[in-house]
Amino acid sequence: MVDSGSLCDGSRLISRDSLDGAIALTEFLKTSLRHLFAEEFAFGKPMQDRQRVLRHIRDHAGCKRRDILRNCSILVKELWPILGTLKEEGRVLEGAGDTYWPEGADVPGDPQPKDRPDAPDCPDCGRRH
Repeated sequence: MVDSGSLCDGSRLISRDSLDGAIALTEFLKTSLRHLFAEEFAFGKPMQDRQRVLRHIRDHAGCKRRDILRNCSILVKELWPILGTLKEEGRVLEGAGDTYWPEGADVPGDPQPKDRPDAPDCPDCGRRH
């Protein structure tokens, strides 16, 4: 079935529906590629280690640093920069007792320090504590 605005009817017009569909497909593909390059592909050992640590923290929310070291087979000197980067990117939160949580997780006993963007403002003075 050919709609009246398709290229098959001899005209050089593209229907609005076809154009909207093509734009939606392009946006979907851009989002998918962004996810693949950010989360799935790892070029080189440092990126592979980073992905392994991030996956472990996502799969074992609240895990301790020693568990990450053991399960990911990473040396301490390699883990520190990885955790620092993941914390700076906001992908990982550090809880009490050297525990690590994925982004968006409710960290038990977390006082929401002022350096976290989701920390609430104090109702009395309007500042973050």
